[in-house]
Amino acid sequence: MIKVKRPQRWDQPFAEDMSDESVARILSSTPLNKLKVDDFSPALPLVGIIKNDTRLVSYQANDVVVRKGEYGGSAFLPLTGEVAVILGDFEATLKTKKTFNFFNANKKMPLDFPLFIQGQHDSQRLKISAEFRQFLQQNPKHCLSLAPNSFYGEIAALVRGTRQTTLFAQTELEVLEIRWQGLRDLMRYDADLREHIQNLYKERTLLVQLRNAKFFSHLESEQLNHLCEQSLFASYGKFDWQRSFKNITDEPSVTRLQSEPVIAKEGDYVDGMLLVCSGFVRLSKKINHGEKTIGYLKQGDIFGFKELAHNWRSDEKLPYQHSLRAIGYVDVIRIPTSVVEQYALSNMAVSDLPALLGKTDNLDYGLDTGILEGLVEQRFINGTSTMVIDRYRCTGCDDCVNACASLHDNQPRFIRNGTTIDQYQVTHACMHCTDPVCLIDCPTGAIYRSGQRGDILVDDNTCIGCSACATSCPYDNIFMREVLDKKGRALFDEQTAMPLLKASKCDLCVEHGGIPACEQACPHDALKRLDMGNIASFVDWFNR
Repeated sequence: MIKVKRPQRWDQPFAEDMSDESVARILSSTPLNKLKVDDFSPALPLVGIIKNDTRLVSYQANDVVVRKGEYGGSAFLPLTGEVAVILGDFEATLKTKKTFNFFNANKKMPLDFPLFIQGQHDSQRLKISAEFRQFLQQNPKHCLSLAPNSFYGEIAALVRGTRQTTLFAQTELEVLEIRWQGLRDLMRYDADLREHIQNLYKERTLLVQLRNAKFFSHLESEQLNHLCEQSLFASYGKFDWQRSFKNITDEPSVTRLQSEPVIAKEGDYVDGMLLVCSGFVRLSKKINHGEKTIGYLKQGDIFGFKELAHNWRSDEKLPYQHSLRAIGYVDVIRIPTSVVEQYALSNMAVSDLPALLGKTDNLDYGLDTGILEGLVEQRFINGTSTMVIDRYRCTGCDDCVNACASLHDNQPRFIRNGTTIDQYQVTHACMHCTDPVCLIDCPTGAIYRSGQRGDILVDDNTCIGCSACATSCPYDNIFMREVLDKKGRALFDEQTAMPLLKASKCDLCVEHGGIPACEQACPHDALKRLDMGNIASFVDWFNR
């Protein structure tokens, strides 16, 4: 029996060179100087969090700090220097800008010069180009300096999602980068900091989402600020929704439906338009004495605009045509009817408006209702790479399992069984979720999102085998496996003599080109990795 010391949370600190002097300087900065050492647990002391879950990062002028669209699991606090946020989307192109159209708008402003410059070496940071910097200086409405001593990057960290804006250093800059686990614990033990960051999150999410909405992208800053003042940010459901979800998976569909908070109800007066900021919502319609699932909406989708547009130009005033319920944890922005009329409908040509609503259901994705409801009720719609097997085509040859094992030390990363919906089976393989709740309780950050693609990966070097991610996964798609040495021998905890375990899950074969071997190996076209974020993208596969 080979006994070794069990890994601990801070065996792999965020920065290897965080000195006691640096920790003291960080804790003397605003607003961290308001934190009280005695408020923190002896097991998670304030000094320990700063020393192990943060790092100091220096930037030169024009260095990109975070880029819009990338995934991020950390927040930032500037200590010295100035940082700015780029407002709007741009692209380097020589194309002539098209005439603005609300439904076919080119959201990216074309510029005839490069926006970013990548250094010759990987160690060099991405920079904004001199031409782009000059453009931003000449067009100040597209660039905003952030207030000193203010957190940023908290949106991506809190919702486990993408960066909402691009930020760059205006001068030489030193920032404190706080990985998600440290931010979580600072907020857990200090109520004032928790309230401060939550308020920042709400204010900035409101501003960013409204600015990016196609209906309001034409607004000037003053109009946008007025729009923000009139709109309401609201959250539904629980942040750690997976806990309650596991308790109701075997309940009847009616019970599961009743557990989902109602955001808007079919038949109610249309008092505004809803914009989904994060999470998923269920669209349903009354059928006899029950409800039929029509579809679902995700981040960036809107609800109620078609009813508003209908009522804007028709004497027949219609209520909401569908009900909207939170699936898990959802952030939404409610924009009053009068504001939508003022800033969107009054600026739109009749040809840009949606057709008047009739008495028939105008949401038909062409997917069997039973399949759609099964995907929604089991929350498989959370997956960006959900493994689905057509049982009518599958012969049980296990070529998919063998292919996975051949690339992962003879240990397959999924189990070829799972939940059956009609003729299909959603297998126990990591779905690389849009909302990866497995990240919430990981104490070290060993399970994380890759910056570019957003794949959910596990770092063996920082995994301590606590099984928090496996317990949190609502779909039982993360497994705990024994740790082996180079000779294939199991390792045991020197204190408890229990086997050491580490989390194991599908990694989409990222180290082998990123094309899942399971899907490539299936000889019968029975297995497919599906992005559930867009119904239209996978309906054809189900309807083969």
